[in-house]
Amino acid sequence: MERTITTIQEHARELNLTGLAGSVDLLLEEARKSEPSYSDFALTLLETEISCRRKAHLERRRKAANLPLLHDLDHYDSGVQNGISQVQLRQLRQLLWLDQNYNLILIGPSGTGKSYLAGGLCHEALKLGYHALFRTMDELIQTIRFKDVTTAAAREYKRLVHAHLLVIDDIMMCPD
Repeated sequence: MERTITTIQEHARELNLTGLAGSVDLLLEEARKSEPSYSDFALTLLETEISCRRKAHLERRRKAANLPLLHDLDHYDSGVQNGISQVQLRQLRQLLWLDQNYNLILIGPSGTGKSYLAGGLCHEALKLGYHALFRTMDELIQTIRFKDVTTAAAREYKRLVHAHLLVIDDIMMCPD
């Protein structure tokens, strides 16, 4: 039996089914206990792989987005008076403005949570499968300035052009 599990894992890795390869022994143990039909077990195998791929894809998009540390709107303190109500925040989190190709501009004094809200909306977009990026104005200027000079800047420029959502933070904070 152990040899069979090892062979299944090897075949799964060869087929780039890494999620399945990592959890096949647990799935087989569960199947022994619950005795699902063949079709239900096959569905469980495929769902496991799809779930693993979706998580990995989301993690890659999160890393590329370069989000600030604090960005989860589930932890947003609605008691803070910054000009946005809970109803407005719920509407913004639905991302209808993104689907309809509207721009969103958050304006206010320093320290009112604009970056936190923008990062949170970027995080929401990532969770829904959008390609979203969080960059400062200085980073954008440097990328545009060097896109024809370095391959790294050219790759970054391509990412910027193809993003569904581009959050530009610190617009007025450009160094001299």
